Amino acid sequence: PKAPPVLSKKKIKDLRENTLGVSQPVFALILGVSPAAVKAWEQGNKKPSGTARRLMQLFERDPDILKKLHLAKA
Repeated sequence: PKAPPVLSKKKIKDLRENTLGVSQPVFALILGVSPAAVKAWEQGNKKPSGTARRLMQLFERDPDILKKLHLAKA
């Protein structure tokens, strides 16, 4: 498989706000990172790990995967 895509700060924020419609704290919870990490990514101060980038790639391709994950948890 190819490496996870590099995501710009704008792309990360767009994915969170417009594709998934969640706040920074909720997005952090989904990805298993701190809200400060999400904020740093969106400000361009830090870059997400490969794992976080891969998860964001999956959410971008299939936003409904969150519903599937939620149902699997219940």
